Amino acid sequence: MAKLMLNKDTAAAYKARLAALREDSPRKWGTLTPQKLLRHLNYVFEINFEEVKEKDISIPVLRHAISVIFFEWFTNWPKGKIKAPASFTPEAVNDFESERQRLNA
Repeated sequence: MAKLMLNKDTAAAYKARLAALREDSPRKWGTLTPQKLLRHLNYVFEINFEEVKEKDISIPVLRHAISVIFFEWFTNWPKGKIKAPASFTPEAVNDFESERQRLNA
């Protein structure tokens, strides 16, 4: 799938990818299981909507430079080379389907 920004026009494509995900899907995103991936994505949305506070440890100039390099120049994320802070991958509190429904909502 081509790189798509998440907005009203691309939501259907993301929902189709989410619908295709299975609890036993092979890992294509690193070390996270499908259930932990869903929890991670839900957590990132919680941070974005300020439902959870996460300490910002980034340096603004470097954050911008790195985001340009990785999200504009490279087409593939370097798998396994860059890890998010452990707090960004909390343990799943719900089962796979509940996490998927929550993300879909």
